[in-house]
Amino acid sequence: MSSDFLSRTSRALGDKLISELQQHKFCVVGCGGTGALFAEMLVRTGAQKITLIDGDNVDESNLNRVISFVHEDVDKPKVDVLKSRLESVNSSITVKAISCHFREYDPNDSNGQEARDAICNSDVIVIAVDKNKDRIMCEKLCYSDDLHKKVIGIGVYVNDTGSAGYECSWCLRTPDSKKDEEGYGIGSYASIVIEATAVAFSMLLHNLKNPVSSDFNYFFKSYKNFVPQEICGVQFNHLSRQ
Repeated sequence: MSSDFLSRTSRALGDKLISELQQHKFCVVGCGGTGALFAEMLVRTGAQKITLIDGDNVDESNLNRVISFVHEDVDKPKVDVLKSRLESVNSSITVKAISCHFREYDPNDSNGQEARDAICNSDVIVIAVDKNKDRIMCEKLCYSDDLHKKVIGIGVYVNDTGSAGYECSWCLRTPDSKKDEEGYGIGSYASIVIEATAVAFSMLLHNLKNPVSSDFNYFFKSYKNFVPQEICGVQFNHLSRQ
C-alpha cells in the first residue's frame, strides 16, 4: 500500500491516532448496514486487524442500505463478501471472517465458541447486530469481570408509522428499556444507516484519542415522518415547472 493512502487522514487526525487504529484489534459483530460500513471506515482510516462475525448471507433486501454489497453478492456469506471488499481497499490488512451468529456459550458448539474467542481476543468490539437480545448477550460477555472490553454499539430502526432513528453508545450497556427485545424495527434506509455509522465512528475516534473522557458516550436521534410523501411531491412538482 502506497504511503499516500493515509497521508490526508494523518493530517486530519494526527499520526498518534492513526497508530492507535493500526495497533488495535477490532471485532465487528454483525455485518449488515452499520457493521459493514463501520468495518470499511476502519480500513479506510488505517485499521490493520479486523475480525468479522455474522452468520447471514447477503439478501436482496440488504442492497438498499449496505454500501459494501451489490447484486452479484446475493446468497453469498456476508462476512466473505465484506472480507473481499476490505482487502480490495487495502491488501495489507488482516481480516478474519467467521460465518456464524454470536450466541450463548455451548461447550459442544465449536463455531459459536470461535466467535466468542474472537471477541475475547480483540481490543475493541463493535456490536451491530439486529436483535437487541443478542446485543445484550454480547455486551455481557464484553463486560464480564475478566474482560472489560472497549465496546461501541450501533442500533438503527425504521417502522411502519413513519418514525425512524438510531442510537450509538461507547462503553455503556445499550438501554434496552425502550426497545423491543427482538430488534430495532422493520427495516432501515441508507441515509439513516450512514448517519448512525458516522456518529458511532466519530465516537470511536474521540474516545481513542481521549480515553479518560466521560463525554460523547451515548447518542440518540429520532425522526418522525422523516420522508413525508406529500412534501416530496410538492417539491418535485415545483422543480419540474422551472
